[in-house]
Amino acid sequence: MMKTEPQAASSAQYGAGPGDAGPGAVECDSCIGRKHKATNSCLVCLASYCEDHLKPHYQSQAFKKHKLVKACADLQEKICSQHGKLIEVYCRTDRSFICYLCTMKEHKGHETVLAEDERNIKQNELNDKQMKFQQRIQVKQKKVQELKQTRESIQTLYQAAVDDNEEIFTELIRSMEKRCSEVTELIRDQEKANLNQNQQFRNC
Repeated sequence: MMKTEPQAASSAQYGAGPGDAGPGAVECDSCIGRKHKATNSCLVCLASYCEDHLKPHYQSQAFKKHKLVKACADLQEKICSQHGKLIEVYCRTDRSFICYLCTMKEHKGHETVLAEDERNIKQNELNDKQMKFQQRIQVKQKKVQELKQTRESIQTLYQAAVDDNEEIFTELIRSMEKRCSEVTELIRDQEKANLNQNQQFRNC
């Protein structure tokens, strides 16, 4: 601990180093002054340590049975509040995480498994549900795409029918106008012929 004080002071003087705990990071409980980022937490010590202060857990036999986990801020949640032991068991009967002493007392005779095994099972179940949910989404997206394509096809067919109808009626009107003009011209020609014939009769 004495050796860490000058280091902490030095860090404070020259600014945060790469190992300094930033916002949201778990701080080392052994650092004095500027706190460094903790890499692991000890469930026996109920403390978190940076790389330097974690070394005794690897070097000393006194810490051999200590359980290290990834640095976390909620260490108390991993310890049984009744017995102060590490929570390592899951009680399926009561659906709760407990310690090994609980299996001998309050949860005696209950269906229990290792907490890690239960977490793996639940994680696999969650992964399966997510996969099935994703597959359902993909099926629905495919149906939506098919409906969209069907809608576009129907719109195309109806537009083609409208265009054909307009073209047919336009051609029909043009034909009727032409026929009307021809009939009108024929009537005029017949009128002129009759007038000329009557004129000839008069001259006789």
